[in-house]
Amino acid sequence: MTDWLAARTVLVVAHPDDETISAGALLGRLGRRAHVVLVTDGAPADPRFAREAGFPSTAAYAAARRREMRAALGLAGLGPRRLHRLGGTDQQTHLQADGLIDRLTDRLRRLHPALVLTHPYEGGHPDHDTAAFIVQHALARLDAASVRAGEFASYHQRDGRFVRAAFLPNGPTQSVLWLDATERRVKSAMIDCYPSQADILRPFPLDAERFRPTPTYDFTRPPTAEVHYESFGWGLTWADWRAAVAGSVGAAADEQQPEPGQRGEGADQQQDDLKGR
Repeated sequence: MTDWLAARTVLVVAHPDDETISAGALLGRLGRRAHVVLVTDGAPADPRFAREAGFPSTAAYAAARRREMRAALGLAGLGPRRLHRLGGTDQQTHLQADGLIDRLTDRLRRLHPALVLTHPYEGGHPDHDTAAFIVQHALARLDAASVRAGEFASYHQRDGRFVRAAFLPNGPTQSVLWLDATERRVKSAMIDCYPSQADILRPFPLDAERFRPTPTYDFTRPPTAEVHYESFGWGLTWADWRAAVAGSVGAAADEQQPEPGQRGEGADQQQDDLKGR
């Protein structure tokens, strides 16, 4: 997939800032060939999250997150017309999967992408997993053989550790976009556009972004034995997530997918460097 830089691309992200930490430099290289679809506004309905971030209300928190994302995308060269919102609720997208699939399918029909990139199904965050779920089902509805599906490295838990900017092992072959000095400075500036998330984003690396083809996931089984979001204290387990999305249109097709943890038959974890513009 080393021809990604030539493709009309739609990036489907769960929250504001996911586009920056996972694909900020790629967006800069794609320029007008890129659109970003935002699943949630990044402000959970529970007002305690707004208060913890220093905002008086969920609405104020959501407004700040919108301003942050507009500023970050502007640094990547993407104006407001390149951003499309699905209207999901942070931490609750698994309860809204049907409607999100409908809206995403409609948006993809309008945008006519050659490539759709989203989160891997890795148990890092429930909204990340829902993004992977709705993209797989939206593309199945479109039945467009010309549209390729890919994913960007995000975060997950592995061997008891929190792992950033890397995929779970034993997946499809990766492509690595190595950032030059200018791209690292721009990506750092994009991260600085998110002061409400500064403590979370600061540890993410600036040297590379990783991408790979999306395998056909089996959403009836957990992605890994270590589902990171089960440790968040939200009272949400993978079983809860699965029960919520199970009724979504097309979910029955998941029953015939690979064994848990298998992301592509015989695939290895080799890396294919993406160099140059």
